[in-house]
Amino acid sequence: MGEEAPSRAARLRLGDIELACEICGQGPRLVWCHGLASCRAGDRDLIEALSERFTVLSYDARGHGESSPVRDAKQYTYDALAVDLTSVLDHAGWDRAALAGSSMGSGTACRAALLDPERVSALVMVRPGTDGGPAPPWLQALFAAGAEAILRGGLEGAIEFLASIPQARAHIESQPERIEALRRDWGRHDPESLAAALLGVPASVPLGGLDARGMRVPTLVVPGSDPIHPTEAGIRCAALIPGAVAAPALDGLPRSVEVAGLVDLIAGFLAGAGLPTPESHS
Repeated sequence: MGEEAPSRAARLRLGDIELACEICGQGPRLVWCHGLASCRAGDRDLIEALSERFTVLSYDARGHGESSPVRDAKQYTYDALAVDLTSVLDHAGWDRAALAGSSMGSGTACRAALLDPERVSALVMVRPGTDGGPAPPWLQALFAAGAEAILRGGLEGAIEFLASIPQARAHIESQPERIEALRRDWGRHDPESLAAALLGVPASVPLGGLDARGMRVPTLVVPGSDPIHPTEAGIRCAALIPGAVAAPALDGLPRSVEVAGLVDLIAGFLAGAGLPTPESHS
């Protein structure tokens, strides 16, 4: 995986686990980190859109998608996720790249930038769930209940639990096709690993024990606008990082519009930060 190629997949062994990863596209180097309960397949439309402008390195996080099952919630810390990310960079032979990710992926990319800033040319945090600390207690309790539903009743148990939440039920009832989409998306994961991730990730802290005020990595934050990814969390997260830029939220738009808008935001931000862009890449 040391040379860029239109499309190239591989597996990286890290101790007892393997991570499924791939490189696609051509242009400046960019790593995409998916969110909790997603994977490369779930973000395929975004990865393909990014690959039209960048050389994109993407991977399934531990316990997600085609990567090895990890069924211990204690193994889902942002320190562990950040080490996975830098190991993927090493495996690809990339000494430096822009890091971008959504939700859990934004926390992973941020933690990696704090731990090893020399490897990071820029940071893009999309829909961060917190302002750098653990998820609020009510949200941790919600995810824990979802994890218990998976362990008790599998994916159908998780869907039943989701439908018991009034806001989620109203959303599902307004979009009946969403149930089949959830079955498809959640079915890509090992259920016990997904349950462990739902317990471990929200309790971990992207900025725990580290001072983001010393970080000098150009940073773009694209806040969310839902209860799990509140706009205020994204704005506060941007305020913690010197020089970070907060963009308008893209939530609530049709998926194709959201994807196109995010790709334009990333390309524009990299150009404004003086970093290589698809047009300037040789």
